[in-house]
Amino acid sequence: MMDVVLTERRQYYLEFFDWVHRNCHPDGCVRPLNYTVFEPRKAEQAFRHMSTGKHTGKLLIKLRDEEPDKQPLAMGAPVSPARDMMVTVKTYFDPNKSYIITGGLGGVGLELLPWMLYRGARKFVLTSRCGPKTNYQKFITGLFRQHFADYKYFASDMFISTANALTLEGTREMLREAERLGPIGGVFHLALVLNDSLAENMTPERFAETSDTKHRVFENLDQLTRGLGYKVDYFVVFSSVSAGKGNAGQCNYGYGNSRCERVCELRRRDGMHGLAVQYGPVGDVGVAADVDFSVGDITVQKQRIHSCLDVLDKLLAAKHPIVTSFLKKDLAKSFGTGTKKTRLVAELWRVMGVDPNTTPDRVTLGEIGLESMFGSEVQQEFEKTLNITVTINQIKSLTVGAFKEYESGRRDHIIKFLDERKRLRTHILRQKFTMPTEPWVWLNGHREGRAIYFMPTLVLNFSMVEEFAAKLDRPVIGLNWTREVSQLSTLDAVAKYYVEVLAGLERGNEGGYDVVGYLDTAHVCTKLLLKGMAGRAVIVDVMNADALYSEQSTDEFMIELMLKMISNEMPADIIGNIK
Repeated sequence: MMDVVLTERRQYYLEFFDWVHRNCHPDGCVRPLNYTVFEPRKAEQAFRHMSTGKHTGKLLIKLRDEEPDKQPLAMGAPVSPARDMMVTVKTYFDPNKSYIITGGLGGVGLELLPWMLYRGARKFVLTSRCGPKTNYQKFITGLFRQHFADYKYFASDMFISTANALTLEGTREMLREAERLGPIGGVFHLALVLNDSLAENMTPERFAETSDTKHRVFENLDQLTRGLGYKVDYFVVFSSVSAGKGNAGQCNYGYGNSRCERVCELRRRDGMHGLAVQYGPVGDVGVAADVDFSVGDITVQKQRIHSCLDVLDKLLAAKHPIVTSFLKKDLAKSFGTGTKKTRLVAELWRVMGVDPNTTPDRVTLGEIGLESMFGSEVQQEFEKTLNITVTINQIKSLTVGAFKEYESGRRDHIIKFLDERKRLRTHILRQKFTMPTEPWVWLNGHREGRAIYFMPTLVLNFSMVEEFAAKLDRPVIGLNWTREVSQLSTLDAVAKYYVEVLAGLERGNEGGYDVVGYLDTAHVCTKLLLKGMAGRAVIVDVMNADALYSEQSTDEFMIELMLKMISNEMPADIIGNIK
């Protein structure tokens, strides 16, 4: 709610931050959260540490050193440079600028527009020779306008231009239409006309129609945008692998794209943005959606349009004028040989930065730091190969040793471990672990007579003895295991606590209480007997009396005993980690 208050009440916003600045000195009431600082080169380690959930406070990545003089910087004043670090670039568009998409009513153009919209662009000029023709184009453009009207955050201006960009005058008209919306922020040249034919059968007119649509429009846009008085942020042409590698029957299309690529090289030389992306065949939409492509001797597969745009997100920040993006049909083989299962595990070691030969087998994936995206892949793999459904947390609890066995073909260990985890989860969910706040509770309706005291059970309630207590003709009181008891660290301290509770219940009675202990609290009953505080003790336990009275009743012995008691419901790997 704080963000709403700060947005709607500006005066409160100013007063609040003024109060924070006045009270954030060492003696003030505003204190920073606990934090751990990582160097930029250790950013991956920071994210892995965060995924383990073991940190306290915030994790910070220090990009640059603080300025010694913490005063507002004057306009143009230098700041401490950021340290060298590898980052992933994200593309954003200026909502106050307009963006021209030639061929914007084509299949690729109608996918590019929402991609730019979600990255900030709000003003679009789509070019088309005759405007929306097909029902699909009319439906999509109408859907965009309805979306702009219904959702204020995405409110945008979209203009469909029919100016003929093959001429300089038509290109000037297009730029004037774009500047009415705002300064031109970028040009994306998608327009194309295909006239596929072998060179011996190609006419000059068909060759010119295809090549001019690519290079002449692009050259006109280059020439006129240079005279705008400002640089456009992006100047992009969707080229083709046919320009660099060739394709039978597309010499005209390849020539047009090659001319566009030379324009991009000249723009880079002159200090302006210019990018030609040589895409392979694009699936889903566009002219290649229903065509099988084979480029030269290399067989390629169609690249999904969403993949093309994801690649464009990174390439827009590239310093190279010409880049290529296509998929080979044998791409999956580059990830390694062997079965899909062994490739998955090998990729797991690579992603996590783990050497399975030197990493201890007992270390879990969660301790190393498993990314959620790759965890989802492991989930799908287990569903297909093992026919079991697992959660991300269950995968994080698997050990390096378990995956090494899985990689070698032994699946029994993982199946057994996951089945035990499910059984443990089911067993725990059946229990109601509610920490009592009162030190004791009545277990039946009798209030007169000598009371019987039941020691607490491992499940923190007395549901297992309520029916038995109701049949007794004496008052029955259950001694609760409270948070106060949880803070005690030894058996002697626990016994002393319950002695004080019993003394408070029967004031004037210095001992001789009747107590009942069950399994985990049997040793506490024994302690009360040895101290003379219990007159009679009924102990329900699998151990014999000699073991209860022996010197084995140490804190370490009790921990070992309790682990043995719950081992039937808990996987052996977890027991080993606890030990």
